[in-house]
Amino acid sequence: MKEDQSSTSRKRGQHPSDSKLFSKKWQPALRSAEQDLSLLLSRGYGSNASLELVGNRYRLNKRQRLAVLRMSASEEEVQRRQSKECLDVDLREQPIAIDGFNLLVLLESALSGAFVFRCRDGLYRDISSVHGSYKREVKTEEAIL
Repeated sequence: MKEDQSSTSRKRGQHPSDSKLFSKKWQPALRSAEQDLSLLLSRGYGSNASLELVGNRYRLNKRQRLAVLRMSASEEEVQRRQSKECLDVDLREQPIAIDGFNLLVLLESALSGAFVFRCRDGLYRDISSVHGSYKREVKTEEAIL
């Protein structure tokens, strides 16, 4: 990364309160909230109302609710995602497409010390919420190399 870019680059790491919000003390509540939200989603309830209900029940703040939402999925959604998994023997000598954008953002977050969550579907996600606003950040080059 060029020197002039490093001073203006963003850091995707931990929010100042994350170590408290996601400490061992909160992990049982967050896991229970994820299970409750996933159950409501499996029963067809909307994600916004369900997240509000579960978040209020466990007294979660906005970042904790975002993490719970990212970790949760209906049983149908979990099965749909898992049906797309490929075994390594299926991939031999085959081209594959990887969502490089999501992978890059996740690696940048992890390398910057942000929390990465193991989700109900077995995948790992962060809560950086980059979407269409991606900009290079401090760990971009390290994540690519």
